[in-house]
Amino acid sequence: MSTTQRRNNVLPKTKVDLISKLVTLVQEVTEDTDLRHFLISLYDETANDKYTGELFGGKSVDIAKKIIARHAQMYSRPYSQNASKGFFRGGPPSMEFDFKTEEDLLNFAFLMYLDMKHDETISRIVVDSNGKRVLKPVSFEEFCGEKMVVKTKVNNTSYESPVYMLFGRALVTKNKPLVKTPFIKKNEAVIEGAGGKAETGVKQNFMNIYGSSLLTREVDADKTRIGSNFLPDGHNGFISVDQEDKTATITRFIDNTKYTRQSNKARVAVLYPIVSVANLMDPGKKMLIESAKEDTKYSMLAQGFGNVNPSNKNINTDAIISRLAWNYKKPSFILRQPNRTRTYLGAYYTPKSVQSFNNQGKKVKGKGYAYIVKRQGLSEPYRLDSNMSKEKAKSGTTGDRLAKFFGDFYQALTVISYIKYNKNEKYHFALGTGDAMLANIFMFMSSIGGTSPNILFAMSVQEKLKIYGKITNSIKVKNLAVRSVTRMTNASPSPKRPQTRPQNSRLNSILEGSGNSANTANSRKSTTSSGSKNGKKNGKNGVAAPKATPIQVVNEVNQINRKRKRVNNNNNNNNNNNNKNKNKNKSPPVRGPNAQSGVGSKNSIAGNKKNNLNNNASFSGNSQPIAKKPKINVNVAQRNRLLKNLKNKNIPNITRNGMMKAFNNKKLSYNAIMQMAREEENIRAEVATFRRKKTLRSGGPNRGGGSRTRASPYGKP
Repeated sequence: MSTTQRRNNVLPKTKVDLISKLVTLVQEVTEDTDLRHFLISLYDETANDKYTGELFGGKSVDIAKKIIARHAQMYSRPYSQNASKGFFRGGPPSMEFDFKTEEDLLNFAFLMYLDMKHDETISRIVVDSNGKRVLKPVSFEEFCGEKMVVKTKVNNTSYESPVYMLFGRALVTKNKPLVKTPFIKKNEAVIEGAGGKAETGVKQNFMNIYGSSLLTREVDADKTRIGSNFLPDGHNGFISVDQEDKTATITRFIDNTKYTRQSNKARVAVLYPIVSVANLMDPGKKMLIESAKEDTKYSMLAQGFGNVNPSNKNINTDAIISRLAWNYKKPSFILRQPNRTRTYLGAYYTPKSVQSFNNQGKKVKGKGYAYIVKRQGLSEPYRLDSNMSKEKAKSGTTGDRLAKFFGDFYQALTVISYIKYNKNEKYHFALGTGDAMLANIFMFMSSIGGTSPNILFAMSVQEKLKIYGKITNSIKVKNLAVRSVTRMTNASPSPKRPQTRPQNSRLNSILEGSGNSANTANSRKSTTSSGSKNGKKNGKNGVAAPKATPIQVVNEVNQINRKRKRVNNNNNNNNNNNNKNKNKNKSPPVRGPNAQSGVGSKNSIAGNKKNNLNNNASFSGNSQPIAKKPKINVNVAQRNRLLKNLKNKNIPNITRNGMMKAFNNKKLSYNAIMQMAREEENIRAEVATFRRKKTLRSGGPNRGGGSRTRASPYGKP
């Protein structure tokens, strides 16, 4: 072999020359266009220059093709008995979403508006009453029109609205004024109830917004209680992680499901992050702990992560592995309007730096993945840059603002398609996020697509997850807090939350109505042993109590009205007690099944002091004064035993009274209340321990010193 032939047979070490050679070699290894683009993107963008250079630079063409073939096999093949041979999961992310009515289309536009308003990409400069130039978001009505005026780098400029760019028409015109749908009004109500904070209002009211038509229940999962028993044996969950909160709740949750396989002592997991092309197009991809970029340490055999000498000419490609699941297929979606016109959403890849012009006359530079928007009847598609930052979108064009929105939107549609066409009953696909705007869009588009909204929503303050969708039916962990939504279909949004919050964040799950009774190590110990404890004989009669069951909290409202008016209870369940009473005035309507019967309601037992001296009354829907004291409809012996046990546990009066009222109302069972009492006792003991260690201060401004007693979540005694 001549010197020239040997030189041509060895890959260069500089990135520019190396990538151009790798593009040619990738094309020789595989004919799958999507896989070609994925591998080129992996070498050129996902992995850093050092990893790519050390793996391929100076290697022979044959060795390089061997490495590329291993990557092609690893990313394109599904699971096999040897897990290291294939990491491809899910089907092609391709699906059609049919907006059957104008109302559906308007609801989707509103969620787009909320997301862009939250990102502050649709703001304009206005002059306030003091003459100052301030930024304020455009109105929803203008957002749905053909044009909208938004801020550019310095001044306001009129652009095509995102709605018009996406659908080719305005949803609101002079001849077609804006009429807000019930869905829009419900979203606005929960946001207003949270003091105008959209993120807070939405994430606390998913069940109120969607009801039992989409959500059947909500499961609270403390990550410290989740392990390899999260799903049945042989099952796996694949989570598309959008973003991490400060405590990395989702990643730590996933990490807790890892275990050592006994057959080969390999370290495996029940849950895995899954990386799609939509993930690679989102600017937040680099901020994940288990990111695609981080994983290239293993797939590119970086030093210390494969024990490979860069000068080694005989690389063991079996050492090339991944710790993630992957889907290299480009997304392809169709949004169909009620008038049957379609908008195609897709992606393309440019392996080289090019210059071209889009429909707006904008010069486009760059390489890598980008978005395509092709409306029916449009001669040329819009080509929008991916990895669009918030700052660039704020001062850019409508296309830039839409590209920023697509970063999350494409991920939502991708996961929905995985769930829709999943044929493996042992696979469970879900979205993992702490972004309420994305979660709201995901749930809405799931309803449009007719799929289950499998989602792991991170609650960063409590460091727990709220889990929705059919994936909750496969969870094996016992005694997780479950909130049923079977009676919430027509429930009104939760009222405005109180301004004062408890200072001990460990109590948040109880105060916010999560029903979570497993937030500490002590409580987990108590929970796991509750079955044996409750199996012992209790009380005078020596009756064995049943084993502890998961807490069921139905339609619980967080806000407690401290200034209750003196009213009679309209409880529909006990309206036979006073049917003989005649109402001189017009009777108020009987409360339906979605109304509160004992928690947080003005017409509740907790809210009627005069007629509730013994906390055991039940009322009818009659508005006349009650002539006779109502009959007690509870087990008196069990009630007395419960009261005695709560006193023995030194539960504060305000909390104990609330628990007794919940028992009288039949909102919570004896076992459920005792489980919460044990949790309360453990939390108080833990706080006392922290104080002794001087990690918590008992005094200070606005604290008053001494012991602190939390407000009862059941109502004012």
